[in-house]
Amino acid sequence: MKRITTVIPLMVCLAFSMMLLSCVEEEKLTEPETVSGYTIRGSVQYWGDESAASGVLVGLSGISKSETCITDSTGSFSFTDVEDGTFTIFPIETAEIDCYFIPESKKVTVREEDITVFRFSALKYPKLILRNNSPKKIIGVRVSAYARPQVWSDNLLSGDLAPFSGSEMIRLKSGTKLMEVTCVEDTLQFAEWIKVSYIAPGDTLVFPLSSLIKVANNSSKTVVRVTIDRDFSFPGLSMSLASGNLLTKLLDPGSVSENIYYWPGLSDVTLNYLENSDSNFVIIQNIDITPGDTVYIPFEI
Repeated sequence: MKRITTVIPLMVCLAFSMMLLSCVEEEKLTEPETVSGYTIRGSVQYWGDESAASGVLVGLSGISKSETCITDSTGSFSFTDVEDGTFTIFPIETAEIDCYFIPESKKVTVREEDITVFRFSALKYPKLILRNNSPKKIIGVRVSAYARPQVWSDNLLSGDLAPFSGSEMIRLKSGTKLMEVTCVEDTLQFAEWIKVSYIAPGDTLVFPLSSLIKVANNSSKTVVRVTIDRDFSFPGLSMSLASGNLLTKLLDPGSVSENIYYWPGLSDVTLNYLENSDSNFVIIQNIDITPGDTVYIPFEI
């Protein structure tokens, strides 16, 4: 009997120890899981009416995480489970959306809290057709934004633009543009500059590159020379462009010149004429020659 009473307390201790271990293990298994990381949210809206831009692909890039998502029907997007760090958020241009975005990207820093990114604006690309309404062959067109210094695009033309022809549809960002046009006339290659007024997002525009000038000699004098001085001003670029004689033959009294194709802009026209074997001139100032217009200049003295 003494041997039996010695074993019973030992068995009770073992059983009690097993119960304690079981409770500790069960407590560990039932601990609630913690969610790691934070959320970066934002939205994309169309420029102008501020409607939701759905279906836009948005990217996130950082050391610890890189992925993409698509905006929902409200234009919203979110990236979850983002760890602390600095990330770049950027909408991505696709053929389906055909937009560019302002700003192009944003940097955000996550520090133990969710981040809401201010919205991106989606701007529809304007579409531009260039019309060469002159006998010159155009071999290159580049544009720069209305900014200083000029940053020029690549050639917008896929091939030479023949006289009196139009280009394919050209896609470019909206704004006021400085356009550099490179031409070939006879064997001479030269560049001219044209200021293109503001083009709004989504516009479709046919833009003529030249203007037509005709001089009507309503006097009794013979006009022997017509030249144009064009003042050109753009941020970081200011110049005066002077032409040579634009007449191919003398302009007799009562006659009208042949077609003179010239570049648009604010110009001074100088007409040289003969009087008693002497050469004199008249200057007509500040003629606003707009793209594609036909401008009649009367010479009366």
